[in-house]
Amino acid sequence: MKANNHRIELPELNGEQAFLLADILEQIVHLIWKAHGDAMADFQGRVFPDWPATPPDPDEPPDGNLYGDGDMEKLEF
Repeated sequence: MKANNHRIELPELNGEQAFLLADILEQIVHLIWKAHGDAMADFQGRVFPDWPATPPDPDEPPDGNLYGDGDMEKLEF
């Protein structure tokens, strides 16, 4: 398998923006594991046998978003 050297370049973020981005990415990872967790765990077990699969509990969502009330208007970009 060829190694990928991809990067994501982000604009400069303030603390609030960085925190929100990290929260969004955490939720995306959770949803990917929820949708494809069995296949991902099988792959991980074959390719990285010393690294146990640690899928998140599908019944326990990530901590939630930065603004629990869903008021995205508080963000300033």
